Amino acid sequence: MSASTKGDCKALLESIDGLKGGYYVKIRLPGTQNNEDDDFELVKPILGTRVMIHVSIMCGEKISYEGQVVEAPGSEDIDVDESKDFDFVVHVIGRPYEFGTTTHVVNIEYIDDKTTADRARIATENMASMSLKRTEGVDMQGVIFRTQPTIAPENLNAGRDMHPETLCKVLEDVKTKWRLKKTQIDAVKETLVSDNGLALIYGSPGTGKTTTTAAAAHEHCEMGRKVIYVCNSNKAVDAALDSFRKKQNPKISAIRFVGGYQTYEKYTQAVVPGANLEELVSAINPTMTAAMKANPDTLFHVQLRKQIDLWAAAPEHKMHREAKDYVEKLAADKNTKASDNTKASKGLQEMLTQWFVEHNIDIIFTTCSSASHSSIQHFKPSSAFIDEAGHATIPDVCMAVDPFKEHVKSLTLSSDYNLLKPIITTWNSNEARFMLTDSLFRQLINDPDRDMRYVTLREQYRQHPDLSAWAIQTLYQGRVKDAPSASQVTPVGRTVRQVFQQMGTGRKNKRCRMAIDVSGDDAVSKHFKDTTSYCNSEEARIIVGLVRGLLAFKPNHTAGDEHKFARIQPAHINIITPYKGQQHIRNMLMEKVQESSESEVLVKMVTDGAVNTTWGTPGSDVDIVFISLCVRNPKKAMANKKFIALGNALCVQNTRARQFQVTCGNWNGWLEAAMESTGGRIASDHHKPFVSLTKDIYHKGDMVAWQDVDATLLAQTPVTLKASHFYTNVRPNINAEKYRADLKKPTKRKQGGSAYSMSSIRSDLPSSAASVPVPDQPKTVSNRELKRRMHAAKHAKDQGV
Repeated sequence: MSASTKGDCKALLESIDGLKGGYYVKIRLPGTQNNEDDDFELVKPILGTRVMIHVSIMCGEKISYEGQVVEAPGSEDIDVDESKDFDFVVHVIGRPYEFGTTTHVVNIEYIDDKTTADRARIATENMASMSLKRTEGVDMQGVIFRTQPTIAPENLNAGRDMHPETLCKVLEDVKTKWRLKKTQIDAVKETLVSDNGLALIYGSPGTGKTTTTAAAAHEHCEMGRKVIYVCNSNKAVDAALDSFRKKQNPKISAIRFVGGYQTYEKYTQAVVPGANLEELVSAINPTMTAAMKANPDTLFHVQLRKQIDLWAAAPEHKMHREAKDYVEKLAADKNTKASDNTKASKGLQEMLTQWFVEHNIDIIFTTCSSASHSSIQHFKPSSAFIDEAGHATIPDVCMAVDPFKEHVKSLTLSSDYNLLKPIITTWNSNEARFMLTDSLFRQLINDPDRDMRYVTLREQYRQHPDLSAWAIQTLYQGRVKDAPSASQVTPVGRTVRQVFQQMGTGRKNKRCRMAIDVSGDDAVSKHFKDTTSYCNSEEARIIVGLVRGLLAFKPNHTAGDEHKFARIQPAHINIITPYKGQQHIRNMLMEKVQESSESEVLVKMVTDGAVNTTWGTPGSDVDIVFISLCVRNPKKAMANKKFIALGNALCVQNTRARQFQVTCGNWNGWLEAAMESTGGRIASDHHKPFVSLTKDIYHKGDMVAWQDVDATLLAQTPVTLKASHFYTNVRPNINAEKYRADLKKPTKRKQGGSAYSMSSIRSDLPSSAASVPVPDQPKTVSNRELKRRMHAAKHAKDQGV
């Protein structure tokens, strides 16, 4: 396309089997076939780019289609195929037409989708300028913008009239039914009877934040309250809904709302009998496809259509006539092109949708952005829950609550802001960007001027202690402990241990954390194609080989012990990398897949999104995690490493695995630099968490050499090793005593240090003692700083630190 985002091209339109009016439009940009006379400034679209295509047919007539790019060789992580006769492919649906096999002149127009940005702007403006009509419950404007209170203090607690026996019954229910622990029960209680209508739930990874928040939301529904439950990502929403449904009362109507459902409905009507709807939709709306797989029976459009059919068949229902008319007009729409009939059916659909939202839904699960969708604007929840709130900006929070501000009386935010911060893609204003990257959740907990109450969850249930120890000691200063159940080895855990036991003495221990040093001559990171992202084909090769081996492995067990082991499935594995370029691992997984005996499971693994960037990982945890850190410069180990050394990113990557974790990287080079870091090569605060992790992995014996992995697990004829190549030949002599002594040295906080430094992470913890003031503070310390330190000291005392 030209720089004006509009232009004429030639295209071949191929009909999509099973989808009436669906086409793959294969487009060749002008000037890409040695046409030197074409003077265009070309902009090649990336995957997901939305476009409008106007196709010229006979007598000057044009047909318009809207769709998005589904294939763009070389623009992202699709292998380049020089033999292809197109530059990109657009998936469209619209008016059926016989285009034949000849090329057509098409005019392409880029669609600037500002939906989310507009919703955020409008919601923020509304929340900032609103004048609440309600006189009780949480004062949202005061919470978000620190304005003067608009609701009397004695009316803030929406649960102030709850009978003590009712409260005791609710708390006993979450204890027995949901099996929550004391601090988790305290968190549920806070959501019901918070003094100011605001509940803050803080907890490190694996402490059960989502389970606790889902249990609290469920109890609100049990009490007759309507609930809006939002997260900033669709993956986190699906995870929360999964937790909710594990103990769901069947009388509670839980709905999963996805903003693109109307487009999905259009596809549903166009699909011919016998066609695979999921495959046809996944190319254009992967979010809907993921939601369909996670909780298909809770989808908004599915339940809406189910209710309409029931109303149409029930003469006594108040919406019977409207539902019957709608069903009849919908059937007529399939056989007519009359726009009047379509408009009439749309009007009926809006009326039926409003009734459904107001009368048939108890709780809606959706994203912050989709909460502002017009289809659910008539929902009237009295309770709002924002899970993973540490990733939500203030505009995100405004989008989630603005449509319901006159009805929501209690607001709950739960998260761990030491995981990833809000992701901001606009970099033009440093000040504005800083404000957005500091989540409302973090501001509320750490603001000394407001002294907000919150509940801290201190026991983690997710990770085996081998995996959780580093994050607990380094990032959370030992204030989180492992639950007894965390040490249990599952059937999948036993199987994966059997696989890596084949390395024999190539591994120094039998722990469930392993770091593969990939520092051979071929292990050099490069820019992925024409992007600024990195890839490392050697790390990808090793991970692909290990994944294939795990999926093919049949556990060995004695008779009667079958139940103690389980075959490893794609759903048990996740691959994480900081770089989008390294996601080409999924392409390597699919190479020659048709010739592979495990083709079906590999296809499922790729299509289910098992290869993620760090920023797409929160909200998910699995049994086995592979991490590809990717960057390696043989001449300078620490080059280009700042990105992977982010403390928040390290926290996310190293807290996803439940049973086993394998991390590939240039451990030899990083270890050498780490051991020489005192006042030297990598002494900056920014790198301290990464240096700590590198030393921890080495001294606990978790490093292995890529040569040993190749020889024992990836070779066609495995060999038996006599010793660990890494600890014998690569790095045999490092002073462990000096390392242990370094661990005992106090960390000096560097004022104004990096936002991702270890000391900064420590000081951000709600119950941290790192910020307790020392005697004789210098006069240069501001009053606000002194107040902040007193605030931290008070919380440290309250938490027993």
